[in-house]
Amino acid sequence: MKMLARLVVEGVLDKAPEVNIAHRSLRQKPRAGELPWAVIVRFHEFVEKEKILQWAREKRNCKWEGNKARTHQDAGAEPTKRRAGPNRAKAMPHRRQIRPAAPYPAKP
Repeated sequence: MKMLARLVVEGVLDKAPEVNIAHRSLRQKPRAGELPWAVIVRFHEFVEKEKILQWAREKRNCKWEGNKARTHQDAGAEPTKRRAGPNRAKAMPHRRQIRPAAPYPAKP
């Protein structure tokens, strides 16, 4: 949350952003030299989120406590469902218990 407060100081936001929920991503504690934990934040106001994402795109090389800070926008439900469409087609032969035509490993 300290990083979000920094955005107010830098003039990106007028007031501290209202956050609905913030948590670390599910993974093991990073070792020395590894990328730090990703933090997932859900903002209460869409406008605040958009301002922060725009600032991040313009700034590019933002650092926080010596680590490069990256921002990624979450895709909504519709694009996620659209991307999952081919998975149903790939799963169909498995559901019908159809074996692949070429045995693996290939025999000479």
